[in-house]
Amino acid sequence: MGGVKEGLSGEVIGMAGWLELGARVSGTYLGNPFRGTVVDIAFPGNDFGGRTYTVEADEPINVSKSALFDMKRKRLMATLGDDGRSLDHKGRPNGIMAIAAEG
Repeated sequence: MGGVKEGLSGEVIGMAGWLELGARVSGTYLGNPFRGTVVDIAFPGNDFGGRTYTVEADEPINVSKSALFDMKRKRLMATLGDDGRSLDHKGRPNGIMAIAAEG
């Protein structure tokens, strides 16, 4: 289950496997860096083995793609592969979220 992840500053770091409930994580969501805690993990039954993670960010982050306004959120959710990168409904990387365990 190994893989690679992108840290807050864009560096590639290794991952030993799936993150657990309560894990402290750092990563990016729509290109915005964050730190937080995994508060839910769902197993959606997809064909590619992804898991849907919900992360409670320490501080609200802007999830708007528009430069005209901010839309702050603390709860972030995405389906991730075992490398910690977000996947679309067909299991292809989509670049929305990337997380790694802090430590």
